[in-house]
Amino acid sequence: MGGEEFAARVASSGTVLGLSAGVPTAEFDAALAGIEYLEEPGTGRRKSSILRRDYGLLEATFRKDGADWRCDSIIVEFHRLLTDNKLTFEWEPIVGERFSTAPRWDVVEKILTEVAPPESWVSGGCDNDFRLFGFPNSYVMAHVLVSDEESLDPGDPDQLWSLEILSPSSWSSMWDARYRSSPAINV
Repeated sequence: MGGEEFAARVASSGTVLGLSAGVPTAEFDAALAGIEYLEEPGTGRRKSSILRRDYGLLEATFRKDGADWRCDSIIVEFHRLLTDNKLTFEWEPIVGERFSTAPRWDVVEKILTEVAPPESWVSGGCDNDFRLFGFPNSYVMAHVLVSDEESLDPGDPDQLWSLEILSPSSWSSMWDARYRSSPAINV
């Protein structure tokens, strides 16, 4: 399996390893101790208000909140497992599950129907090479690969490319602005 159970837990709960939008950087430090990360401050006007951390399998964006940095979004970058075998071994002890490849959406979807009925999902239609699904109860967006063009190789159609966990305010602005107007697709 390619982490389908893990992906379904993230999509239905809006958390990954106990981390969610709104938590401070200190909680990331505790939950992901031992995982190296690249830290990039924002640029331009956002230099002092945005911080991004790339942990390999996860990317987190933080916003300045007084003296603290609070998580605004987390992206679980499953597609990186397709080209970086090191991630599988680095994350297995933390996740408690070995990823053989990026999760298959059809399997994730089947698991999800048991905990989050499809009528609670929203479809964002298609965006270039991806089908988009939203889970408003958990503020999660799923990006599912539908193209098998060589430019996206080695991904196979119907693989879960990424899950994006958003803060409630980011969910509203991103979903409404980017995806609400997309053509509907069957869930």
